[in-house]
Amino acid sequence: MRCFVAVDLDPSLRHRVEKLQNELTGLDVKLIKPENLHFTLKFLGEVDVNIRMKTETALEQLAAETSPFDITVEKIGAFPGVVWIGAPRLLNLHNTIDGGKGDFEPVPHMTIARGCDNLADFMDKNRDIVIGDMRVDCIKLKKSVLTPKGSVYSDVRIFELIG
Repeated sequence: MRCFVAVDLDPSLRHRVEKLQNELTGLDVKLIKPENLHFTLKFLGEVDVNIRMKTETALEQLAAETSPFDITVEKIGAFPGVVWIGAPRLLNLHNTIDGGKGDFEPVPHMTIARGCDNLADFMDKNRDIVIGDMRVDCIKLKKSVLTPKGSVYSDVRIFELIG
């Protein structure tokens, strides 16, 4: 199973992200569907049942030790071929999940478009964008299934923050 750990974007903020994505319309990019918008905290890749169970146990413990908190969805950035929006307050949660390794994702991020080249004007214009505030009250272990029409995500398990 191909998995990752994530925080979903609050649905009340989706329209603001869609408005930003609309600025990319007509460029050679693939926009992320609104229902798929999430902050990646840790990409796990293909995992077997043993790794998944260990991950779930670790996330249970983390959720039990972590209280809900507020974040600001802000700042735009890019990796090669990806435009994303950040949420700096997710960094502590990201580092805890990542074990301080910094393996795949250098920052917690929400991908808004893929296949992006020559977007300097868009990046400069939106560098300091603030989408809005949201409450983080759970983290999710998600499954990703790759299809010809794009990735399909589903929740494997939801971990309510109760610390």
